[in-house]
Amino acid sequence: MPKLIGRPIHVALAVCAAYMLSGCGGEEAKFQGKWVQQLPDLSPKQMVVKKGQPPVTFKPTPPKIQNATLDLRPDKTFSMKLDVPVEGKWSYTGVVVALTVNTVDGKAPKEYAQKPTGQPRDYREPLGLGVTEDMNTLTLSAPRAMNGGGGTIDPIAFVRSK
Repeated sequence: MPKLIGRPIHVALAVCAAYMLSGCGGEEAKFQGKWVQQLPDLSPKQMVVKKGQPPVTFKPTPPKIQNATLDLRPDKTFSMKLDVPVEGKWSYTGVVVALTVNTVDGKAPKEYAQKPTGQPRDYREPLGLGVTEDMNTLTLSAPRAMNGGGGTIDPIAFVRSK
């Protein structure tokens, strides 16, 4: 009769190792799923410009990009809709969710960056999504290059889709 003592523990260790190596466990799993853009409060605000003067009402400017979506898949690929569809691979570094872009509007990032219309965004560098402490909000603060060198675009906050 074969000796089975010790085998169940080897099987359990093998299963645990496979689970951890697959990326299904740990903090990265917390980010998997669909995320949607959280728009800022655009209601009119009042602000005192000069002491002794009545407050001035101003309306915040809506962000340039609206209705952005992000899908972080378990296989470590992502799709994101900004003003164009963006796809690639993602990882979590312990500080940020890093997005390495493979295609932008169906083109390689280098080809898209050479697009002659308007101020093309440059997706050749990885994009970083800042993570809140509770891990419920991801914020894309785009670099200057992503806005055609014309300054940064408005940060885009993503929250989990309901």
